[in-house]
Amino acid sequence: MDPKDIRSWQKYQYETEKRYAERIVASPKGSLERKQVFEEAYSKVISEIIEKYNPGGGETHFPSVVVSIVKKYVRKGGRVFDFGCGGGELISVLAQSGYQSYGIDVAADCVTRAKKKVRGLA
Repeated sequence: MDPKDIRSWQKYQYETEKRYAERIVASPKGSLERKQVFEEAYSKVISEIIEKYNPGGGETHFPSVVVSIVKKYVRKGGRVFDFGCGGGELISVLAQSGYQSYGIDVAADCVTRAKKKVRGLA
């Protein structure tokens, strides 16, 4: 990735997160409004920033490494839970490798993509 693109991505990410943080802080603690703004912010950051710019990192970029670690600690057919499963890349690879894989994510669009990805694997 071109360094100019990285700076652009960082600036856009920072500005987007800053705006959402201001909205979250301005909403009443424990309120439905705060929860909705948080979920919207998370979806925006994940779906529009990370998916568009794909800065790398995270276990979903290295599913074979994660599967090799899981194989050391979880018997085949065992249950594996991915907290923050995103679009379901890791849980689908784990399911294909013979594990009962489950995932959860705060971003509704990510959950929708994950469901589509693992549908039919069971």
